[in-house]
Amino acid sequence: MEEKVTLEGRVEALGSDGPGYGNHRLVSIEEREDNSNYVLTSDVISLDGVEGQNVRVSGTPVAGYPTDEGGPRLLNVTEVSEIETEKGGEGRPDRGNPAD
Repeated sequence: MEEKVTLEGRVEALGSDGPGYGNHRLVSIEEREDNSNYVLTSDVISLDGVEGQNVRVSGTPVAGYPTDEGGPRLLNVTEVSEIETEKGGEGRPDRGNPAD
């Protein structure tokens, strides 16, 4: 059975500096997370629709990635859900404390 991977972060489109496979990456939204080992693709979900959003993605690693030259693993995303970040987290404005 294939290993299922779940990660959290902000979805960004891969630019020309990408590894040559995948079309999005997940940028960590908390210092304890490191999502740099994965780039994203999906056969069932439009990742363009969640660009810039903080999400939880689940999927399975695609065999053959990284290539012999190294690079990040390729995750075929099958589920996406929006997540809330803590006050002042990336992607969400800090509205401050109304009691201040």
